[in-house]
Amino acid sequence: MRGPLHGHFAFISAAAGHAQDSTDQPSAMTVAVRGKCECSEDGITFTNVDRNHIFEQGATIRTGENARLDLFFRRTGTTVRLQPAPK
Repeated sequence: MRGPLHGHFAFISAAAGHAQDSTDQPSAMTVAVRGKCECSEDGITFTNVDRNHIFEQGATIRTGENARLDLFFRRTGTTVRLQPAPK
Protein backbone atom coordinates (compact mmCIF):
# COMPACT_ATOMS: atom_id res chain seq x y z
CA MET A 1 0.00 0.00 0.00
CA ARG A 2 1.25 3.48 -0.84
CA GLY A 3 1.66 6.28 1.67
CA PRO A 4 -0.74 9.22 1.99
CA LEU A 5 -1.17 11.66 -0.86
CA HIS A 6 0.70 14.92 -0.45
CA GLY A 7 -1.24 17.19 -2.76
CA HIS A 8 -3.98 19.75 -2.60
CA PHE A 9 -7.36 19.31 -1.03
CA ALA A 10 -10.56 20.80 -2.37
CA PHE A 11 -13.87 21.08 -0.56
CA ILE A 12 -16.96 21.41 -2.71
CA SER A 13 -19.57 23.86 -1.47
CA ALA A 14 -22.50 25.72 -2.95
CA ALA A 15 -21.91 29.28 -4.14
CA ALA A 16 -23.36 31.89 -1.80
CA GLY A 17 -26.41 33.70 -3.08
CA HIS A 18 -27.51 30.92 -5.45
CA ALA A 19 -30.69 28.94 -4.90
CA GLN A 20 -30.15 25.28 -4.09
CA ASP A 21 -30.68 23.04 -7.11
CA SER A 22 -32.61 19.80 -6.92
CA THR A 23 -30.73 16.81 -5.52
CA ASP A 24 -30.70 15.01 -8.88
CA GLN A 25 -28.33 17.68 -10.23
CA PRO A 26 -24.61 17.24 -9.37
CA SER A 27 -22.55 20.04 -7.83
CA ALA A 28 -19.41 19.09 -9.78
CA MET A 29 -18.01 16.32 -11.95
CA THR A 30 -14.57 15.33 -13.17
CA VAL A 31 -13.83 15.97 -16.83
CA ALA A 32 -10.22 14.77 -16.67
CA VAL A 33 -8.06 12.82 -14.19
CA ARG A 34 -4.31 12.30 -14.42
CA GLY A 35 -2.41 10.36 -11.77
CA LYS A 36 -3.52 9.41 -8.26
CA CYS A 37 -6.59 11.39 -7.18
CA GLU A 38 -8.95 10.44 -4.37
CA CYS A 39 -12.23 11.67 -2.93
CA SER A 40 -14.27 11.27 0.22
CA GLU A 41 -17.90 11.99 1.01
CA ASP A 42 -17.34 11.73 4.78
CA GLY A 43 -13.80 13.16 5.06
CA ILE A 44 -12.47 9.85 6.41
CA THR A 45 -12.76 7.12 3.77
CA PHE A 46 -11.07 7.98 0.46
CA THR A 47 -11.56 6.18 -2.88
CA ASN A 48 -10.01 6.64 -6.32
CA VAL A 49 -11.55 9.19 -8.66
CA ASP A 50 -12.18 8.47 -12.33
CA ARG A 51 -13.40 10.63 -15.20
CA ASN A 52 -17.13 11.51 -14.96
CA HIS A 53 -17.19 11.07 -11.17
CA ILE A 54 -20.02 13.17 -9.73
CA PHE A 55 -19.44 15.10 -6.50
CA GLU A 56 -22.06 16.53 -4.20
CA GLN A 57 -21.67 19.46 -1.83
CA GLY A 58 -19.29 18.64 1.03
CA ALA A 59 -17.03 16.20 -0.86
CA THR A 60 -13.27 16.28 -0.22
CA ILE A 61 -10.84 15.75 -3.11
CA ARG A 62 -7.08 15.28 -2.94
CA THR A 63 -4.36 14.85 -5.55
CA GLY A 64 -1.07 12.98 -5.33
CA GLU A 65 2.32 14.11 -6.57
CA ASN A 66 2.35 14.77 -10.33
CA ALA A 67 -1.43 14.30 -10.45
CA ARG A 68 -4.21 16.63 -11.47
CA LEU A 69 -7.97 16.69 -11.67
CA ASP A 70 -10.23 18.95 -13.73
CA LEU A 71 -13.65 19.66 -12.21
CA PHE A 72 -16.66 21.15 -13.98
CA PHE A 73 -18.96 23.10 -11.64
CA ARG A 74 -22.40 22.97 -13.23
CA ARG A 75 -23.95 25.85 -11.25
CA THR A 76 -21.42 28.37 -12.52
CA GLY A 77 -20.27 26.68 -15.75
CA THR A 78 -16.68 26.86 -14.50
CA THR A 79 -13.89 24.30 -14.94
CA VAL A 80 -11.15 24.22 -12.28
CA ARG A 81 -7.86 22.30 -12.24
CA LEU A 82 -6.67 20.91 -8.90
CA GLN A 83 -3.00 19.87 -8.71
CA PRO A 84 -0.13 19.84 -6.18
CA ALA A 85 1.93 22.97 -5.71
CA PRO A 86 5.40 22.88 -7.34
CA LYS A 87 8.24 22.06 -4.97
